[in-house]
Amino acid sequence: MRRYFDAYNAGDVQALNENSCAATQRTEATPPPYPTIVRIVGTPVITGDSASVPVSMSISTDKFSPPSPSSTVTLPLVRDGGRWTFCLVERPANG
Repeated sequence: MRRYFDAYNAGDVQALNENSCAATQRTEATPPPYPTIVRIVGTPVITGDSASVPVSMSISTDKFSPPSPSSTVTLPLVRDGGRWTFCLVERPANG
């Protein structure tokens, strides 16, 4: 999780792809305007080659200000090639 979000915050496509499942590989990435801060807050639940990890997430809006209030979410991982990788596939909007 940490390697993925470090790469996300840096806009590092190669590191994003190294830490993402095959279904979410990218060809480009732009760093977000404000870094996302992720902290693991519980024990991952592993079921076969899938896992869910409880994390708190917040946004760092300014190096002189505290981060935004955090939200606790559960993020999915899959074992891909012997490594745990982040695997959140966006669902298309109904329209």
